[in-house]
Amino acid sequence: MMIVVLLYRDLLNGFVIEHQMFPVSMKRSFVRRVAVGGGAGRRNPAAKDTAWIIDRKPLEHLKKTLEAEELILVDSYQGVELLEGLVTNLFVVTKDNTVLTAPADKVLPGTMRQLAIDACQNAGLIVKEEAPRWASRKDWIAVFLTSVAKPCNFVKSLVPSDESIGGDSVVLDVSESVVTIISAAADALVLKN
Repeated sequence: MMIVVLLYRDLLNGFVIEHQMFPVSMKRSFVRRVAVGGGAGRRNPAAKDTAWIIDRKPLEHLKKTLEAEELILVDSYQGVELLEGLVTNLFVVTKDNTVLTAPADKVLPGTMRQLAIDACQNAGLIVKEEAPRWASRKDWIAVFLTSVAKPCNFVKSLVPSDESIGGDSVVLDVSESVVTIISAAADALVLKN
């Protein structure tokens, strides 16, 4: 079990304690439903900023309303680019076995993200630090999320959070070969480190 505790001073309410608890699992898992959109990227993606816990509260509410297990932040400046989840990094595997993930200057470049990049490269996949575009979703064969609590989570479906995202939901029938390759490489790296 991983517990994150934040103590801060709120000028109106005095001291406030926020906490989150996550079960930690090394086994691969599947995420049933992930929502896309509803929020832009972090103000400071390069750091685990305590303001992020407060900033994401409305997004956590939206995620719950949409009955999603995660909400993916987007950059809509040049089309809808998928960045990262509220507590996860996002990876997309395309039909040509290229793995896309948003560049480090747009997301939290954490340890698990780097382990996933290394795992994919060690498995012979091409990794591009390029934000996946929602408009290209028909070329995706797999989507997975990484986090400290759950190193490798394969996504079964992605749904737009509202009309501004555009288009239909994506249902992924993740091939066992993709799951096996990425899971084995990720397990090896996580256990090694």
